[in-house]
Amino acid sequence: MLSLTKLALVAAVALAVIAFTRNMRAHKARAAARRARPEVAELVRCPACGVHHAAGDGHVCEGPTGRKS
Repeated sequence: MLSLTKLALVAAVALAVIAFTRNMRAHKARAAARRARPEVAELVRCPACGVHHAAGDGHVCEGPTGRKS
């Protein structure tokens, strides 16, 4: 039969294993959240005004702003 000290040791080990698995799950969840970053839109430069905008967003410019290049 289990003595009180052995029972306490088994309980302590069980609690340590539970805490370790919770910590590992939380770590994996944080790592997954870091990896799931939003997509970055590709920017293109308007040849008329020189403003950078997302490709395909229907940019309407007001003409040249005096920039060269």
